[in-house]
Amino acid sequence: IHFDLYRLENYDTFISIWGEEIIEQNTGIVFIEWPEILEPYIIPDIKIFFSHSQEEENMRNVTIEYYKV
Repeated sequence: IHFDLYRLENYDTFISIWGEEIIEQNTGIVFIEWPEILEPYIIPDIKIFFSHSQEEENMRNVTIEYYKV
């Protein structure tokens, strides 16, 4: 499941699109772009960060953080 939260204004908007229920079902992988509005409410299992490489123009750096609960 993919959520792009770039245009959502707040957590209540996320709830209104059934986002919280989908995440709580825990039946697969949920990929969330622009998750800042969720940070006070939902703790991810894994965070993946993409950034532009300083060395190569067409390259990206990927950082993965795993949260073991």
